[in-house]
Amino acid sequence: MWKSHSTHRREAGNQRRRRPLRNRRVVIRPPAEQDAPRLAEIHIAAWRAAYRGVMTDEFLDGLDVEHRSEIWLSRIIEPPVGFVCLLAEAGGEVAGFVIVGPPDGDAEPGTGKLYAINLRPEFWAQGIGTELIKAAEDQLVQLGYSRAFLWVEHNNDRAIRFYTSRGWEHDGVIQKDMTFDPPLMENRHSRTFR
Repeated sequence: MWKSHSTHRREAGNQRRRRPLRNRRVVIRPPAEQDAPRLAEIHIAAWRAAYRGVMTDEFLDGLDVEHRSEIWLSRIIEPPVGFVCLLAEAGGEVAGFVIVGPPDGDAEPGTGKLYAINLRPEFWAQGIGTELIKAAEDQLVQLGYSRAFLWVEHNNDRAIRFYTSRGWEHDGVIQKDMTFDPPLMENRHSRTFR
């Protein structure tokens, strides 16, 4: 489940109701068992909004909240070693999550990975993603990483702008993620921590 992708894109013309962030305090915290269903809903809503037209409708429409809730619950109860998941609450409502940890595959020593940052679409562009990525960067440093990378779908302009604004630059590496049908073309973005 931790193999997730960033979803900070809204399809053109898709008008979602925004919830004003004014007077809402954002709280970043680890998830609790009771958060599993909400995290599953966020995960699915973010993917459907960001990847419609990129992934098949059959795949996106087949994502099941109950099944994802079970996965989330098992990861909350027994998180994979070295991984950290944090969620963001805005006005007392869980709005998104971020996952960081050790890289999969070959990576230079001292390199971590940002696996996912997902928000419910109605919370996009309100500063919550910025709070989550700051917390993710802090966690990566606390875990002992001096640099990190992430993968982003190569046409996900919204996410690419967001990452670039935070210092996560495309480093020239591209991959074809064959775990999806059709496969996703992804750019690697990375940054160094001071």
